[in-house]
Amino acid sequence: MAFAFLFCVVLAQMLLTSVAVYAASIANTTARALVLALATLIAAGCLLQLLAFEHPYPARELAELFRHISPSPTVIVGLLTASIFIPLSIILSLAYRCFRARELTRNLLRYQVPLLVLVLCFLAVVFATFVEIVRTADKYRVADSRHGVSYFGSINAKLK
Repeated sequence: MAFAFLFCVVLAQMLLTSVAVYAASIANTTARALVLALATLIAAGCLLQLLAFEHPYPARELAELFRHISPSPTVIVGLLTASIFIPLSIILSLAYRCFRARELTRNLLRYQVPLLVLVLCFLAVVFATFVEIVRTADKYRVADSRHGVSYFGSINAKLK
């Protein structure tokens, strides 16, 4: 479990780095790249705030779906890690295309902006689901520690 979580943290750091690389590939100056990367991260944070804390219902439903697919938190973290890898690959490929074109041309802008918006929404849902899984795991752990039942035992009992 710890290895899967650590891998997820490493991929999240690579994701942040790829956002910075993408911003640098379309900006002419370092200051513009910093502002663009910061604006992208703030937009992602606001979207995460909206999905994880203001309206957590889709994330809660996804967490329940993952819990029904597999009660093991290791498998769930593995699925979330794989879902972080997909946007990471997309952002890096977009950065490479902008680097090859030396700027963000109108042709690239036409499909990159909607794709980046979808990637940000997808990442917000992934991280909101991760927050909801951690939140419910803590809730089960606190409730079950009073009765001497482990987290896995409570999940397995609910599935039967």
